[in-house]
Amino acid sequence: MKKAKELYSKLNVTNIIVLKNGKELISFFNEPSSADSSENDFDIKNVSVIVSSMVTAAARIYMSQFKINKGYILYYTDTDSIDIVSELDPKFIGKKLGQMKLEHIFKDAIFLAQKVYGGITDDYEYVRIKGLKNPIKFNELKTLLKKDSKLKIKQEKWYSDISNGKFHIKDEIYTLMVTDNKRNLLYN
Repeated sequence: MKKAKELYSKLNVTNIIVLKNGKELISFFNEPSSADSSENDFDIKNVSVIVSSMVTAAARIYMSQFKINKGYILYYTDTDSIDIVSELDPKFIGKKLGQMKLEHIFKDAIFLAQKVYGGITDDYEYVRIKGLKNPIKFNELKTLLKKDSKLKIKQEKWYSDISNGKFHIKDEIYTLMVTDNKRNLLYN
């Protein structure tokens, strides 16, 4: 406890978890607390919110040319990617800064929600579902095209119990369904 009190006064402590074994888990920034430092004595971090905001804004502006171009039928877009019906002009594909990487040419594809999509190429199936650990088949994803359909998938989820130094694994149900969040749903 004496060492912990010493740390409290010298460091910027952000969190304390009291363990059940007479010890504490202390989270802190590796810089002196305001009591030990003067106003002019601070550490400059190698982070620029301005630069990261400008890069993101520039990427969105760049991506907008594909979103508004009537020559492309757009199925899905993310921060740095698009899925369209036709081939993308080869000048946009490559390894140079600002060029895109051609990842898939789907014969059949489904885009159900943000980061929930899949497709079939000549050689393989591809299904991407954020948060799902156990892969599913493209045909299973296709069942969600029916109105009010759901797909329940069993998966393991890990929980940490820091106080006891243990992990617990629980079986949970991941329910996948189409929602009208940020989209209009149209059914035949």
